[in-house]
Amino acid sequence: MDYKFTRTWAEINLDNIAHNVKEIQRVAGKRTEIMAVVKADAYGHGVLETVNTLVESGCSRLAVSMLDEAIQLRQIGINIPILVLSHTNPLRVDELIKYNITQTIYSHDIAKLLSDEAVRQGTKASVHIKIDTGMSRVGFPPGYSAVKAVSEIQKLPGIIVEGIFTHFAAADEKDKNFTFHQAELFDSIISELNRIGILIPIRHVANSAAIIQYPEYAMEMVRPGIILYGIYPSKQVDRSVLELKPAMTLKTTIAMVKWVEENTSISYGRKFFTNRKSKIAT
Repeated sequence: MDYKFTRTWAEINLDNIAHNVKEIQRVAGKRTEIMAVVKADAYGHGVLETVNTLVESGCSRLAVSMLDEAIQLRQIGINIPILVLSHTNPLRVDELIKYNITQTIYSHDIAKLLSDEAVRQGTKASVHIKIDTGMSRVGFPPGYSAVKAVSEIQKLPGIIVEGIFTHFAAADEKDKNFTFHQAELFDSIISELNRIGILIPIRHVANSAAIIQYPEYAMEMVRPGIILYGIYPSKQVDRSVLELKPAMTLKTTIAMVKWVEENTSISYGRKFFTNRKSKIAT
């Protein structure tokens, strides 16, 4: 495509992304790692163009939603740890090890497959355990079964349980009760693991909203997503905590400008009517 003739385009301000990372680090604390979530092409901002800015600004790890996104980053020379947050086809565990990708684990079966492949290749695979405390998606259910699963997984040859995490379902809402409930469930798992001698180095629960609303949950690492790109998670979060700068500006070419009379309908469905004589750009 010849971009000289593009009618609509997005401009990405990398300086604003760098600013947002610095703001996140300020709130999370100097000792807390930042795992930048760059799934879905960095939320539409262009991962190949933005990832170096994220790393140079202080993000020491990356998170993606699927293996192919992680491999793409490896192929352009990104060498820092990358976590796949969701499912990877069991037939592709060899690629996790080949590209040194960290996999989220929420079943013993995938952990065992990864263990067998790591042993076969004569290496070790790093994993993070997902605990489902209330999102009701992937993750071990809290309680004895989760503790038992983690205990069994950390004994597998070729497996390094580097991290453990959960995901808040309502951290961007004013009512904090459910987030507190999720945090308590997660803490109970950590306490029980510690009691039986299992100490997992990296705990992480803070998504974009929690970084703003719950700084006490920064732990060893935070997982900012949308706030990296200057967008607040909701209208209910305290915007005074972080000074975010939007990274994307959407621009377009005006094809036509015309005046229309009051009470003129605009576009499909006639949902909008002018309340005065108006100047309309298309």
